[in-house]
Amino acid sequence: MVALINRTWLAAFHAVALHAGFNRAAQRQGVTQSTLSAQVAELERAYSVELFSRDRKRITLTRVGQELFEVTKRLQEAENDARALLLQANRDEAGRLRLGATRSHDLVTALTRFTELYPSIVISLTIGTSSVLLRLLLDRLVDAVVIAASSSDPNITQILLLEEPIVAIVPKDHVLADQGSITLADLVKHRLIMRSGDSLTRTVLEAEFAKRSLASSREFECNEWEALCEMVAQDLGVSAVPYSVAVEDPRMAILTIEENRIVVPQYLTFMRDMARMGALANFIQLTNEG
Repeated sequence: MVALINRTWLAAFHAVALHAGFNRAAQRQGVTQSTLSAQVAELERAYSVELFSRDRKRITLTRVGQELFEVTKRLQEAENDARALLLQANRDEAGRLRLGATRSHDLVTALTRFTELYPSIVISLTIGTSSVLLRLLLDRLVDAVVIAASSSDPNITQILLLEEPIVAIVPKDHVLADQGSITLADLVKHRLIMRSGDSLTRTVLEAEFAKRSLASSREFECNEWEALCEMVAQDLGVSAVPYSVAVEDPRMAILTIEENRIVVPQYLTFMRDMARMGALANFIQLTNEG
């Protein structure tokens, strides 16, 4: 009879059950498939039970496996709560809020309201790409981020803040400047300036172009919104950007795009186990109310 249950075996079982397979669980855990298989086998052997039904194509939980999975889910929740509590005590989370965003515009309204309600809380803001911000969040270096990318990570929670329309910007003397609204087909006839890297705006636009069999033969790339707008203002090309990026500038014209509403979503993104902690909990409540 086993006196104490091996937590490593339990963690291996929980990962395989959560991800419905040894290979996927191993990738998420950063270990080899054989390591997980051996740990689960040790657990089954120690208690003379079968936790998974295995065939050549897939695995499924047995009755005992399903019951154990409910237990390990509760254990994981308790562990997450304990970690969040210790992190809060160590960093004094109640008096500090660390946020990240791809653009400062995305948080201005919420931060204005938040600082009015909680003037003593120190706020830090990191600007970066969605992929960089998501990594900072997973490493617990920020408390929440506003990004356009959605996440399937079960440890992450996302709240849709807004869906921002995409508009066209052109130089003030451009042939399109007086149109008021244009089509995507109009846009791609001219030199197009696009965001580089992992920009979701670019991904959305390219999907819309593909739907209409459109392509731009002349294209610039730029990795910053501010620089991109300046390139348009300097008559180096035209672009399509989120509405908040299209700042009023006498050197540019802002045009609506006639196609069915093309938008970029913005999600407030945070670790699920931190949602009830200190300043972050208050910030989440504020955004839900807004």
